[in-house]
Amino acid sequence: MGGRGLILGLVLAVTAAPCTAETVADIVFATRPAQAAYDRDAFGGNPFATALIEILDARLDEDLAFELEVRTGLHSAGQQVADASRLVHDDTLLFNDDTGAVALVMVFADYGDDRELASLPGAAFDAARVAAALERKGVPTRSVVARTADQYRRELADFALRSAGSKRALLYTTGHGIAPAGAVQLLAPDVETTRSGRNAIALEEISGALQATERNLLLYAACRDDLTLEEFLGRAG
Repeated sequence: MGGRGLILGLVLAVTAAPCTAETVADIVFATRPAQAAYDRDAFGGNPFATALIEILDARLDEDLAFELEVRTGLHSAGQQVADASRLVHDDTLLFNDDTGAVALVMVFADYGDDRELASLPGAAFDAARVAAALERKGVPTRSVVARTADQYRRELADFALRSAGSKRALLYTTGHGIAPAGAVQLLAPDVETTRSGRNAIALEEISGALQATERNLLLYAACRDDLTLEEFLGRAG
């Protein structure tokens, strides 16, 4: 996707029980539906990540939806606008202290030089700087640059167990992503470039890793192009 191929992806096949209606994950997307995300802005990463870090450091998370939408737009010159339409609970991060909160920042970044998908150096940069911003807030955070779908799913399963023992959980993810007919999927570096699309990770699989008892928040920073895998690869090639 050139400079715009950022997609945030977190994945997981969890063995934990699904979230209840009260703890179902809120989701904020880095883009509007069918919109691409930038891999690198003037700060070196996704404008969505830049906006999130500003919010965390300036303690502006009392109005998360507004701040993320406005600041992402500003850092992308209006070309990328966050979507908080699935933020159904109160619109604060609720991570102002370290009481009962855990976080996972996991991305796909290295897609290899011989694949149809370009690598995403901005995603790796964001994994480090978003995790650091959460740690500054006092939130224990694990940062992972996953290389395969299996590794991503193992990390998701581990996080499901960790978050189940916490009051609040946050998951930030990115990589290459698509959303054919609105079905959001994160593409692992080892995704099969055939019609089967094995190792494309569904949004529901990712959000299922969030098992905290009070608040669960997924920040999905990848593209949501309305393309099938074949169409996406044809455009990226």
